[in-house]
Amino acid sequence: MWKKYPVIRGMLSYALMYPGANVFQQVAFRHHQDGEKVNLKKLKDISYIDKRLEKVDWSESTRFMLYGGLFHAPLVHNWMHLVQKVFPGTSTRQILKKVQISSFIIYLINIEWQ
Repeated sequence: MWKKYPVIRGMLSYALMYPGANVFQQVAFRHHQDGEKVNLKKLKDISYIDKRLEKVDWSESTRFMLYGGLFHAPLVHNWMHLVQKVFPGTSTRQILKKVQISSFIIYLINIEWQ
């Protein structure tokens, strides 16, 4: 199934990575509404991490899961598929060309949306 439908593998990966990164960001770096600042030295203490986990906004992490799995993964999959068709080849030079052109096009699209 994974080889026949590679986008599903990507969807599952992004649906796990995006909320995981969001939870980490909330625990390690976010100041919460009560004004508590993060003490990076205390992150080695499991009880401090447990206390920080109680304040995680799980609905935000769920939104990251939905965005990563249902939108971003298919977008990246189809974008890379398109780039491979437009610029075929696997030599180092061709790959660097793909990265440059792909990055430039995404950059232009990003500027247009802002």
